[in-house]
Amino acid sequence: EIRANDSANWMSTLSYDLNVDNNLPIITSLTLNPTLIKTNNILDINLTASENLKGNCEIFYSINGISLTSHLVNLELTSSKGCYGSFVMDEDSLNSGTKYIITRITDLAGNTNIKNISFELDNNPPQITISNPSINEVVGGTYELSIIVNETHLNYVQYKINSESSILMNCTSENISTCTASLNTFPYEDNNYIAYFKAVDDVGLDSGWVSRSFNIDNNPPEISF
Repeated sequence: EIRANDSANWMSTLSYDLNVDNNLPIITSLTLNPTLIKTNNILDINLTASENLKGNCEIFYSINGISLTSHLVNLELTSSKGCYGSFVMDEDSLNSGTKYIITRITDLAGNTNIKNISFELDNNPPQITISNPSINEVVGGTYELSIIVNETHLNYVQYKINSESSILMNCTSENISTCTASLNTFPYEDNNYIAYFKAVDDVGLDSGWVSRSFNIDNNPPEISF
């Protein structure tokens, strides 16, 4: 309440409610979907907080501690104590690896709290090295095709012979995976063929078809007199 008196002892008063808030907003939940993306994917961020007063929620992301304010999202912290942000991660120059989303809540009294959450950025397609067959190798019977795939987030690997339908290969789950497939060569005529291999990761990046020429021979030489 504020009072004012003049020299004639006339008095006027003015009163209003004053809320005092010295407490930081508490971020109770922070989720990110998806947690593995490539450039130009959409990131959805959901945040809930415990706060008596309304305020503002800011969402931006930082790459190795350098904030990119061009992706700042200002959202009102409503009575439901939640905010939501969605933006396209479109920094083409970023290397693959762990990145961080930083959220910041500021209430009407100016109290601020910050929390971050990590995600994985994958801009590198899988890399294939063909082990078997070797170049122009002659094979027969039941032959094992084998390749090595360098990819942290490998989804699947497939192969095909010439223009046939593709078939999935069996792969180990390591960052550098060995992928194999058993090829029955008996249905094929003795001839030259091309084996194609392609690897696809969890964000949809692929190696493209990598090829290797080889020969099938299941018939013994003929001897004539």
